[in-house]
Amino acid sequence: MKDIFKTYFGGNKFRWFLLAVVSVGLFTGLVLVKWNQDIRREAATLTAVYSFSTSTIKVVPGSNFSVSIILATGGQGIVGSDVLVRLDNTRHRLVTMNKSTNTSFNNIFKTYAPIKTDCSFDTAKVVNTANTSGLIEFGVVAFDPVDTNCTSTPSSNGSLTGTFNGTANVASLTFEAKPAVGDSVIRYVPSNGYSDTGYTSTTDSNVVIAQTSANPEDILQTPSSVVTVSYCYDFAGGSSVNIGDIQLVAAGYGHTPTTPSTKYQARFDLNNNQRIDIGDIQPVAGQYGKSCL
Repeated sequence: MKDIFKTYFGGNKFRWFLLAVVSVGLFTGLVLVKWNQDIRREAATLTAVYSFSTSTIKVVPGSNFSVSIILATGGQGIVGSDVLVRLDNTRHRLVTMNKSTNTSFNNIFKTYAPIKTDCSFDTAKVVNTANTSGLIEFGVVAFDPVDTNCTSTPSSNGSLTGTFNGTANVASLTFEAKPAVGDSVIRYVPSNGYSDTGYTSTTDSNVVIAQTSANPEDILQTPSSVVTVSYCYDFAGGSSVNIGDIQLVAAGYGHTPTTPSTKYQARFDLNNNQRIDIGDIQPVAGQYGKSCL
């Protein structure tokens, strides 16, 4: 199979690698990080920028909120990307991930990874991994496998789909805000101002151009965009925290999940000790008068 790909793609090792992995259905991880040599950052001009659709968001415990992943290539044509996003899974639960709504982007990046045996995007795996590890991991590649069984060789069915140059939303992430106190941050890996252990140039976020040499070239600038998620305890839905919100939480004082009462609600248990107590009431009272808009 290697000889088929090498002949068909004129010895372009990276493209052969991507297509070989995708076409035989062995794409169980990210698209680009399986390459056994470091992605060459020093050889490329770093023009690509990953950002989020917002920098701050206010949430009420128990509610959902969405954040989009935005990519700007900075004038260079790209053929693939890995995206790693860190969340605090004690405060947020990833509910779902939706692929790009940008038609031009989707026409190029027909493969999102990880994939299932039918070549479709394994969204459930991304969601489950995120909620277990606190890391959202996925990749996109400019390849159309065509064959729904994900078994055909590119020389007969699958094909490269070109390069993408521009700005697009790569994906939309929907989270549930768990009961909690204080702010948290959603960010890329790597991210300016934050340290991560266990990640290298081949296992972090990257954006790869259609390279002219044997190794892939990463053009991603280290992301600096983060989303600060702030809790606002407007349980009554009045757009601000008022006496009604305090009363809702206080009404469950002393109750637990096993108490024969509907007054215990998990969204009011802000300190997550399985009991509504003063530690849950104080944060709400402390926000009295705060706008949640």
